[in-house]
Amino acid sequence: MWWSSYDNSERPPSVLVAQLRDFIDAHWVGVDQEGSVLDHLTEKHPLQPFAQLYFDQNASLSTFAHEWIAVHQAGAKVKTVSSSPQMELQINIEDLNRFYKAPARHYYQSLIGTSLTLPKEQSLESEPFVISKLDDHQLKSLSLELLGYPNIEEREVKIESVVDRLKDLGTLPWGGFADKPIRALKSHLGSVCRHLDWLSERYNWQQHDSLKLNLALNCVTITGESGALYQVESQWASIVTSSGAVTEKGTVKHDRMLGSWPKHLLLNACLGPTTTYFIGPDSVTYLNVMGTNEATRLLEELVQARLDMLEVPKPIVARTSLALMTKGESQAATVFEGEFTFNELQREPELAQLWESFEQIKEAGLAEYASRLYSPLIDYSDIWREGRR
Repeated sequence: MWWSSYDNSERPPSVLVAQLRDFIDAHWVGVDQEGSVLDHLTEKHPLQPFAQLYFDQNASLSTFAHEWIAVHQAGAKVKTVSSSPQMELQINIEDLNRFYKAPARHYYQSLIGTSLTLPKEQSLESEPFVISKLDDHQLKSLSLELLGYPNIEEREVKIESVVDRLKDLGTLPWGGFADKPIRALKSHLGSVCRHLDWLSERYNWQQHDSLKLNLALNCVTITGESGALYQVESQWASIVTSSGAVTEKGTVKHDRMLGSWPKHLLLNACLGPTTTYFIGPDSVTYLNVMGTNEATRLLEELVQARLDMLEVPKPIVARTSLALMTKGESQAATVFEGEFTFNELQREPELAQLWESFEQIKEAGLAEYASRLYSPLIDYSDIWREGRR
C-alpha cells in the first residue's frame, strides 16, 4: 500500500505502478526465497522530511534536505521559551535596537521564540540573472562591510577587490548580466566613500576601537559594545553607512535611524556628547548630541515600554509612528496598511496577529506611544548641511 502525503493514511498506488508491481511479482522470485522481490525493491519513506529515520546512520534511507541535519545532530541544543516575561536584571542594547525597530516581531521572538517572517533561502543550485530590491539591499550592505573606509590612493583597487569577492561568493549575476549591477555597485561605494571624505576633511578625528558600555538604571543594567568610534576633543562620533538613501525630498529618512537610536542614547549616557552620522550614497544625516540625563531618561522610557509590550501587546509600531508624527494620520494609515506601497504589515507580519487595522491600533493609543518613543528621534535628527555640495 501507499500512503497519503497529507495525513499518512493508506492509499492505493497509481494504476501504472500497480501494474508494474503485479508484473514483477508474477515473473521474478528472490534468490534466497526469503520474502518477495517486491519487499526488496520497495522503500517506505516517512511522511515528514525531518523524520528521524532519514538521519539514522544505520538506516537505508537518505535525504538531500540539508536544512534538517543540525536538528538531529548529537548534542543539538533545544531552545526553551517562557510563557510569560521574566524580570530582567540585564538587557543588551541589541535587544533594545530590535524592539525599537520592530516591536511586534520582538514580542513574538521574546515570548515564544519564533517569528512569522521566514528567512529567504536561496537554492544551492540557483544562479542569479537579475537582482531584486531585497537582494540589492543585502548586496550593498555586504559590500560596505567588506570595503570599510580605504584611503583615496587605494580606494579603486579596494572596490575592485570587493567586486571580485562578491563574484566568488556567487552573489552577482553571471557573464554579461553582471555588467550593469557592477557599475551601479561601484558608483554606490564611491558615493558613500566620498561622503565619508567630507566628514574626515571637516573633523580631525582620532579613531578608537570598540568600547564596552554599561549603564545602571533603576532596576536593570543596559550593556553593549560601542563599535568603532571617533573622537575630537571631548566629542565622540559614531558612523553608520547605509545601503540606501538617507534623505527623501530634502528631508531626513528617519526609518534609516531606527536600528541605531537606542545605541545612540546609550553612547550619550555613558560617554557624553556623541553624534551618530548616517552616510548614504545621496547625503549625510545625523543624530545630535544630548545631555547625559536626557539620554538616560529616554532609555528608561524605552526599557519600560519594552517591558509593557512583553506583558501585554501595546500599539507600538515604528514606521507608522514616524509617519504619524511627521506627515499626519492619513499618511500614517497608508504606511501601516496602504495597498500600493510596501506597508508595515508586510514588513512586519506579526503586526497582523495583534492589530487588524490602522483604526484599531489608533484607538488603542498609537499616538501616545509614538510621541513618547519616536518623537525624540525626529527632534534630534537633521541633515548635515556641510555635506551638501
